[in-house]
Amino acid sequence: MTPPRREGVAFAVLVAVAAGYSATRFKVGGDISHFLPADGDARLAAVSRALASSELPRTLALLLEGADPPALRQAARALALRLRAHPEVAWLRAGVDAESERSYRALYLPRRHAMLSDEGDGALRERLSDPALREAARALKRRLASPAGALFARGAGDDPLQSFAASLDRLRGAQGDALRVVDGQLVTADGRGAVIVLATRASPFDAARQRRFLADLQREFVRVRTTARAPLTLRRAGAHPVAVAAEAETRGDAQRVSVVGSLGVAAIFLLLHRSLRYLALASIPLAAGTALAIAACLAVFGSLHGLTLAFGASLIGVCFDYPIYLIHHHTLRPSPEGPRGTLARVWPGLKLGAMTTVGGLLGLGLTSVPGLRELALFSAVGVLGALLATRALVAPALPAAPDEVSLQRRAADAVSRGAERLRGSRVRWLAPALALGLSVAGLPRLRWEDDVRALTRVDPALADEERRVSAALDRGREGRFVVAMGRTDEEALRRNDMVASRLRASGLAGARSAHAALWSRSLQARNEAALRADPTLPARLDAAFAAEGFRGGAFGGFARALREAPPPPLTYDALVASPLADLVRPYRIRVGDRYAYLTYLPDDANLPALRQRLAGVEGVEVFDQRSFLREAYAGYRLRTLAVLAAGLGAVFATLFARYRRARVALAAMAPAVAAASASLGLLGALGISANLMHLVGVILVLSVGADYGIFTAEVDGHPEAVPATTLSLVVAWSTTLLTFGLLGLSSAAPLRAIGLVTAVGVTLSLALSPLTRSLGGGRR
Repeated sequence: MTPPRREGVAFAVLVAVAAGYSATRFKVGGDISHFLPADGDARLAAVSRALASSELPRTLALLLEGADPPALRQAARALALRLRAHPEVAWLRAGVDAESERSYRALYLPRRHAMLSDEGDGALRERLSDPALREAARALKRRLASPAGALFARGAGDDPLQSFAASLDRLRGAQGDALRVVDGQLVTADGRGAVIVLATRASPFDAARQRRFLADLQREFVRVRTTARAPLTLRRAGAHPVAVAAEAETRGDAQRVSVVGSLGVAAIFLLLHRSLRYLALASIPLAAGTALAIAACLAVFGSLHGLTLAFGASLIGVCFDYPIYLIHHHTLRPSPEGPRGTLARVWPGLKLGAMTTVGGLLGLGLTSVPGLRELALFSAVGVLGALLATRALVAPALPAAPDEVSLQRRAADAVSRGAERLRGSRVRWLAPALALGLSVAGLPRLRWEDDVRALTRVDPALADEERRVSAALDRGREGRFVVAMGRTDEEALRRNDMVASRLRASGLAGARSAHAALWSRSLQARNEAALRADPTLPARLDAAFAAEGFRGGAFGGFARALREAPPPPLTYDALVASPLADLVRPYRIRVGDRYAYLTYLPDDANLPALRQRLAGVEGVEVFDQRSFLREAYAGYRLRTLAVLAAGLGAVFATLFARYRRARVALAAMAPAVAAASASLGLLGALGISANLMHLVGVILVLSVGADYGIFTAEVDGHPEAVPATTLSLVVAWSTTLLTFGLLGLSSAAPLRAIGLVTAVGVTLSLALSPLTRSLGGGRR
């Protein structure tokens, strides 16, 4: 029975509200962290998510290259000046200017005693012994005799132990040997590259903002290059250009799938029905399901990921199944009661197919990966919306007495006769044999790729650009850190001090940490207390330096500073509020309600040895993000397979409740299960490593392919319905193939994975569907 008119009106209003809501809040993102799992070690999972949303991915390194070093430095300073004023730039570092030098002196010189030593108490006492003071005098003589000696002579009387100079040395050491400062500009070791490092205010995966910023960056560079005295080249390293390119690629794929798929479906409908009316009616469930799905995702997640949008465009092949089934049954065997009679006949099968599809898709929602939860919500709401639109909007609008199209009748009779002949011939075992052969031969060879990078495809030119910049900056392998966490900033800094001490004791060189610029308040206070605890220190120091040739009484400023009240310790907030903020900001993140300081590890770091050396230090973890994500995805994949098995059990229970016979329920499931197994087997046979998105495709094969078995089982015992059902399956398969087949040709790796598995799977599901009636043995 068709629903009352008020039901159709209410549903139409709901769709209109959803469309209006989506239009006012529509936002597409491409943040790959949306597909990061929260499985595995809870602390490391929290660190992984914090890193993904921290300042680290918002950092962009720029490398200007040119053959004329003076002109290159001048151009870099001009570009840095322009970018620093850009509203999208949170901070920028291009070298050491006069303001930075003043900030160095203002922050570190008064606290020179607090930054004397980060070694243990015994080492500090040894450093203040008479022999050590004599050695400090000799070290000062060597520094004053160096080419830069004039820079240190002015403050030597106040800082004979060279604590301030040591602070500057630590900061230069953290910069590494690959970079140096010339004329205030950060340049590469050979002087042919000038470096600018900046952080954007928005996430690099906010494609709209980053697209505008990168365009502004290129425009500013062209202006600077035009006025330069020599040719210049700009290279970039960061997530921004990769994310913008990936978003454009995904958006293009979505538009292509939508346009080409729609045109293909339109051509099929017009050919079979010779009527725009049926094409328009069949499009309603797609529009309604998409509007409801977008609104649901915007309401729950706040935005729509580009992959979800592209995948949603492929729902055209799924959402058309329901109106196709209804329209073909109405036009090929119209009910005497009109559309309401046709709907009453096919509604149980439509509802059952949708419930099994939604059940399979909602299995994705039982995951800790936000992107897959979004994908599940979008798909489930879209399918349910399409089903309800078929009932509430399409059925009431069907003509009471449809005109028969001879081509449609001949096509229905031809495909049904072909299916019947296939059931009665030995050829019917060809598709099952192929599915079995692929499963047996391919599944044992199937290899899973759990690296998150399999979800993205980086343009080779961008990848080469990234490598060249990283090599020039001597940036090591990304994602390897020591993380020091604490309930307070001070606790995290104390643990970071311990990390720095143990890494230095291990002989590891090349690690970068906030420790070069900032120590804990307790460590600073310990140094101040040690210097002030010995009243004989000023006299002993004066005598030791006089013995090395310095004028007696030349270090009165040192003694006066010890008699005065010490300045407050240097803090993270003080540094961030100064022009030196970028010395510490890239190293601190928030992990939930905790603070964490990062130590970036070099390529040659032995992580197992570091874990052993840092064992027992509370709140400290050695973290390899790539390995962690690989292990987390592997665990998620195994759990998804378990959920999938449970979902198949639920599908069987649903089918058994409908058919009351286990054999019929299993026969209805068999095509989709065999097709899904064979699809994975094909990957193994071809040597294609399977990833998470291939598994999503398998879930779709099981969900969508189950419709073919259900629709076939529904007509068993009703031979008059076979032509309409068989033609519906063929048309549904062709529309699904149009969309998912196009996804299989996508340049975006996740969409290509889903499209390949789904296109192969639904084709096998269609080829195997005649077996449902053979295996079912007839219904009662």
